[in-house]
Amino acid sequence: MGALVARWLARAGTQHLVLTCPGRRAETDRAEGDGPLVAELRELGAGAVTVAPCDLTDPESVRALLSGVPESLPLSAVFHTAEADTWAPMAELTPEALAEGMSVRVTGARLLDELTRSVGHSGDDDARGLDAFVVFSSVAGVWGAAGQGAHAAAVASVDAVAQARRAAGERATSIAWGLWAEAPIGVRDAAAEGERRLQLERRGLTGLATEAALAALQQALDHEETNVVVADVDWARFAPLFTASRPSPLLADLPEVAAALAPDDESEDVDGGGDGSAWSARLAGLSAEERRSAVLDVVRAAAAAVLGHEGAESVEASRPFKELGFDSLAAMSLRNQLNTTTGLRLPATLVFDHPTPAAVAELVLAELDAASAPERTGERAVAGDAGRPASGAGPERVGGPLTSASDPSYASDDLGTAEVASAVEGFTDDELFAFIEDRLGTFEAPTTDHNSARGSA
Repeated sequence: MGALVARWLARAGTQHLVLTCPGRRAETDRAEGDGPLVAELRELGAGAVTVAPCDLTDPESVRALLSGVPESLPLSAVFHTAEADTWAPMAELTPEALAEGMSVRVTGARLLDELTRSVGHSGDDDARGLDAFVVFSSVAGVWGAAGQGAHAAAVASVDAVAQARRAAGERATSIAWGLWAEAPIGVRDAAAEGERRLQLERRGLTGLATEAALAALQQALDHEETNVVVADVDWARFAPLFTASRPSPLLADLPEVAAALAPDDESEDVDGGGDGSAWSARLAGLSAEERRSAVLDVVRAAAAAVLGHEGAESVEASRPFKELGFDSLAAMSLRNQLNTTTGLRLPATLVFDHPTPAAVAELVLAELDAASAPERTGERAVAGDAGRPASGAGPERVGGPLTSASDPSYASDDLGTAEVASAVEGFTDDELFAFIEDRLGTFEAPTTDHNSARGSA
């Protein structure tokens, strides 16, 4: 990103560009005639180009860098684009890795801020110092990113540096970037780079074109923004995944997010497009235990496919999805696959509300039972007054769904969980409390021998 910004500044005719890099690399570049980038920058229109060795974590090294700027071409702007390879799950993050991830980006930003506060003031309290002080941040510090805990902490600290500098009356801009099309994302291995890019794109973060990114940078400077997010986001993909486990006040007011989350605008990717009738028909002829086993096998097989494993046997029924390696994208993929297979419309929060394959299988069974209840109703229910089932007919209704807490059908213990959940959504507070009191009153509290319990504790 630093090289891309340097080219942009060169094309703008910057009189003097100072590029910082570790000392050993600067020596190599000098031995090779300053390297191809320096020659390219001069050809693009830069006046002078200097490659300066600097350790951005060392105050003395930064002071030496700034003191080396010639008085004839004084310092007018700082662009801090340095970053570190900090990809690691939080559970695997060591103190050393966290310190490495914070060092260059955060310490460098703080030192550059501190040591340039007096630049350009010349004793005039009303002067505004540098024309620009820009630090590169990341969306990881705004809405988070899997495997980037250290990176998120670092860029949040960088954002704070810009805010503090602006509060002190200096110019400062921190840009939280999304993915850039032409810049690497911080992994050293080419295969891992490609895989991470693919993951990000599947989540809805596509690469910013360099021209668009630099135009946004110029706009942020023109408007003297302090903190701004610049990212190319496919909200139809990103928003459902990001809000799968909880709503997001951060994004809720964006029109594109509201459209992506509208309940009546679900795409085929959400429900999978399957009716599940053939599969349901096969289940119908099985015993209760066989049905449970068959549904669990389908859930485990779908989870294995999402994770890239070969078969259902690789997924333990009682192991939490988080331990299996599920993230929000995998959770949504599993839900979509199960919707396609079963013909159900399982919730986006499926994996978060039902954290194991066994729990998901139980939900699928309950939903299938609830979906088939109308068919059983026509076979067994006996109509009574006002469309209610006659005494002993069970919870199924002839005249429609259960709609009131006073409905005697609620007295049955055979009432399906899904049917109750659906009905109570429309209860008033009084109806809901009456329903809870009535149903809880049907359970007998277990008697406990407290003395015996104490003795065995």
